[in-house]
Amino acid sequence: MGTALPHRRAHGGGHDDPPRLHDLTDLTELAAALSLAGDEGAAVRDTVSSKAKSIRERLTANAERDAPSITARMGIPATLLLPGFMIFLGFPAIYVLFQ
Repeated sequence: MGTALPHRRAHGGGHDDPPRLHDLTDLTELAAALSLAGDEGAAVRDTVSSKAKSIRERLTANAERDAPSITARMGIPATLLLPGFMIFLGFPAIYVLFQ
């Protein structure tokens, strides 16, 4: 409200400026949905819950799409970790045997 009155905007009109500056599309879309809910009289709760559901579904789909490649990339360090651990455990025994 403090910036809405001097700039002659609606009290909810400034919510879309910061996300647009930082390229946060989800927040920009949410601000547009809230602006529509405030101006058109739509139910704010329904608007926010449907927007949250769509964002959640998109993030879940992205995570499921990326999971196999991340799992494959984790196999390389795990494969290298086993020989390193065996050397770590076996070195003292081999050192004692050859002294």
